[in-house]
Amino acid sequence: MAWEPSKGNLYVVLFTRLLEIYSVTKEDGDEPLHSVTFDSQQTSFGFVSPTELVVSDDKGRLTFFTNIESEEAISMRIAQTACGKIRSLSVAPDFSFFITVANEQVAFWNVARFRTESQKEASDAMFELKPDREVK
Repeated sequence: MAWEPSKGNLYVVLFTRLLEIYSVTKEDGDEPLHSVTFDSQQTSFGFVSPTELVVSDDKGRLTFFTNIESEEAISMRIAQTACGKIRSLSVAPDFSFFITVANEQVAFWNVARFRTESQKEASDAMFELKPDREVK
């Protein structure tokens, strides 16, 4: 579980194959704004802005959620990477980049580039992406 770090109005709970997004400002706070079931094990997540979230999985994918504060406007794109099983994800305090750890590889991802690449070919939910930098 994690709180959205800048305003604290949203919090996210990640189970193995389930992600739930809650709002403390919603009247019925017991019900999630969004509930997403995945086909693979999710390993970690992080807020990359107050309204965007990246979730990693055991197949080397990064799922990018935007507009998570809105029940109607939320969107999801999946980045296929060559990283293998992503074990953890950590976001910089200024939201400028995030780091993933997969096996014995550390990858650095620029959030602005990640966001731009996710918007290309928006008719397909999947896109391919390489990290900005890798350390093995």
